[in-house]
Amino acid sequence: LFAWRYGYIRESGNPLKKSITELEYRKAQELEKPCFIFLLNEEAPWPRKQMDAVTGDGQRGVLIDQLRQELGQTKLVSFFKTPDELASLVSAAISNWEKEELKERSLQNEIKKATSSDYRTEETESKEESRKIVAANPIEEQIYQNSPYSLGKTMTSIERRHLEQQLKEQTEEYEAKTKELEFLRKAAQTADLRPKEAFKLSEQIEELELKRQEISQKLAKIAEKLDN
Repeated sequence: LFAWRYGYIRESGNPLKKSITELEYRKAQELEKPCFIFLLNEEAPWPRKQMDAVTGDGQRGVLIDQLRQELGQTKLVSFFKTPDELASLVSAAISNWEKEELKERSLQNEIKKATSSDYRTEETESKEESRKIVAANPIEEQIYQNSPYSLGKTMTSIERRHLEQQLKEQTEEYEAKTKELEFLRKAAQTADLRPKEAFKLSEQIEELELKRQEISQKLAKIAEKLDN
């Protein structure tokens, strides 16, 4: 709430020489906390002795004018004239915020559902699959390791199965990322998002597109190895 007084300026531990009210507001902005800003309307009746610009209390009159001007130009604010009008504005602002938060949580839950999978990282699964294959074929692996022609001359069945398993995993991951990308694009087009939420969603889409391109490149390399 900002009327015509700048507020108390603490002398110690306050290098910026800002009022407690402004410091609280700046900190909330820094932490990205929701702020509901209400300014007293200039036409509202107000005691002159409670106006810093009139009482000449240091630079507080200039400071509150600057702060009000900044808020009015850069933030979404509401103006009030009476206590009843203020109460009504506060109630509406909180109600709208709760609806937006519920919508955001619902969207995030849908995204989690669309993106959830049981796939682990390629490196972990590849190592596990290799161990399983070697354990199941100790003789074949021993022959391969002892062969003088093992270094790229001929693909063993173990190598082929390993690549086929990678191909299967990468294909499944590519399909999952495609499904997730389609969901996010639809959400970006249809959901009524706040600017910050829309920006975050666009970042997710861009990151997902890059990931899908990486998987596509891996698939091409695996397919090339299998063809050789």
